[in-house]
Amino acid sequence: MAIDERAARDPFIRQFFERIPKDLRETFTSPQLAALKMSFGESGGAAHPVDIRLGIPVPFGRRKRLYLVLLSGPDHRGGKRTGKRGIGGFLFRMAKRLIVVLIVLSFLLAILFLLT
Repeated sequence: MAIDERAARDPFIRQFFERIPKDLRETFTSPQLAALKMSFGESGGAAHPVDIRLGIPVPFGRRKRLYLVLLSGPDHRGGKRTGKRGIGGFLFRMAKRLIVVLIVLSFLLAILFLLT
């Protein structure tokens, strides 16, 4: 069964079809493609207040560019995944915060280095 034109124009569906063999493309129905899109988190309605995506040139290594993504927003995951209680949880939360601070400082230093 062929998919409708609206699904064919969808960027997620086009990218998905680029990665699978041509003979399998025709076997997907529109509801199946919608379910795949939802399962991969491409619902389109879950925008983040902070969504920064950068390609940074890297002068060393095999790869010439590094892709950096910074997403931030409210945590809607619920109580079980937000962190442990007690001293172990406190240390874990502090370590996560330290990592975020180090990443932000590294990013700012890289910008300063590129500007000079």
